[in-house]
Amino acid sequence: PRVALWEAARAGDDAEVQRLVSSGAVNLESDSTGESTSGWTAVHFAADGGSATTLRVLHSLGADLEVADNDGRTPLAVAKRKGMKKVAAELEKLLQEDRASGRTAWDRRMAAEQRRPPVWLPSSAAGGGLLTLVVGLVVGAGATLVVVAPMALRLRGEAH
Repeated sequence: PRVALWEAARAGDDAEVQRLVSSGAVNLESDSTGESTSGWTAVHFAADGGSATTLRVLHSLGADLEVADNDGRTPLAVAKRKGMKKVAAELEKLLQEDRASGRTAWDRRMAAEQRRPPVWLPSSAAGGGLLTLVVGLVVGAGATLVVVAPMALRLRGEAH
């Protein structure tokens, strides 16, 4: 899923970026791990591809705009190196807004998480092995289990 996110970010496919992150298929917090040998994140790929709109989408989902790759290059440095003035200006604007408001990437990720619709399990599922199976699969994939009422379970989180 990370490679699909990187490809969508580079191509400026905002809808696919939104779908991959909002569905929990990709965790932006660990975006550069695994398949990446360069340390690039979706934000690096969006900057490289020249999409200011995709950068705004990633920002709203909680991506770290200041993360450096294995060579110490931030997405802003990538945009400037490629001569992407509009992208560099957008990154500078978003970074300035975050600094002025005191928001961090983590704060933005948590806000995006709160906007995500929860997955509800009916209380009737609590009577058998179905609940154990579903909770085991979802929590095992990285979701957070939140008990919101007796016998009603709400699942929220990101799959890794």
